[in-house]
Amino acid sequence: MTQPLPTTTGPQHFALPFNLQANGSYGVVDQDSSDDVISCVRVLLATRVGERLEVPQFGIPDPTFAVGNPGWPGVLENAVARWEPRAAGHAIPTVVHEDGTAEVVAAVPSHPGGPAV
Repeated sequence: MTQPLPTTTGPQHFALPFNLQANGSYGVVDQDSSDDVISCVRVLLATRVGERLEVPQFGIPDPTFAVGNPGWPGVLENAVARWEPRAAGHAIPTVVHEDGTAEVVAAVPSHPGGPAV
């Protein structure tokens, strides 16, 4: 038997990564929640410019050789400001690990105009 989606006070978006719940419903997040903003930033940072045929300018340049580039954090901040303004202006530090991998840590508001989480 299919379970109804939970009721909310506002619009919802599919949770990203896309997932199916144990009750058969799709994972969702409330629009403009911190989870929604974080999901949108994750999609942006996981997309390379040119990958989306309908919006080829969406995403970030290939980060393969970006580690150690002092301008790279600015590239990420500009992309977030352009494509996800709800998270713009919040810290986006890049952490480089000993094994050479890099991790982007983005702080986004807990709600529009609220403190970062």
